[in-house]
Amino acid sequence: MNKLLQNKFVLIGGVAVVVIVLVIVSGFFLLAKKSPADSNNIQATPQQISIPTLSAESIGRTLIDGVPGKTVIAEVSKIEGIKAIDYEFSYVAKGNITRGVFGKIDVTKQPAKSEIDLGTCSSGTCKYDQDVTDIKIVLKITKGDGKVYQSQATLTSASK
Repeated sequence: MNKLLQNKFVLIGGVAVVVIVLVIVSGFFLLAKKSPADSNNIQATPQQISIPTLSAESIGRTLIDGVPGKTVIAEVSKIEGIKAIDYEFSYVAKGNITRGVFGKIDVTKQPAKSEIDLGTCSSGTCKYDQDVTDIKIVLKITKGDGKVYQSQATLTSASK
C-alpha cells in the first residue's frame, strides 16, 4: 500500500508540473502576441503638416511663358537668405493627360530661374505636348536657417 501511495504522489506531482508548464507557456505566447498598440487601442493616423507660405512679392516669384508652346520659366528674384529651391511642376496636355516633373532651381545665380519644358526631352530631341492648360508650380523654399516654406503660381495655358 505504501507503494500505491507513492505512485499517487508521483502522479499528482507530475500533473501539477505539466499544468504549471502549460500556464507559463500560454502566458508567454499571449504576452508575445500583444503589442503596446493593442493594449492601448492606439491607432496611428497620418498627420498633415502645415507649411508656411511665402507670397510672390516677398520672394519675387514669377511664372511666365518661355518659348511659345514649348517652355515655361519659373523665377525667384529675391534669393537673399534662400539656401535651396525645389519645385513640383504640373500641367494638363491634349487628351486631358496630366503631366508633371520635379526639379531644383539654381540659387547661386541672381535671379534664380529654371526654364521647364512642356514635353519630353531626351538626347537633345524634344516632343512637346499640345494644348497645354492648368499649369501649376509649387516651390519648396529652404532658408539658410533650415526652415521650409512654399510658394505656388499658376498659368491658365501656355501661349502658342
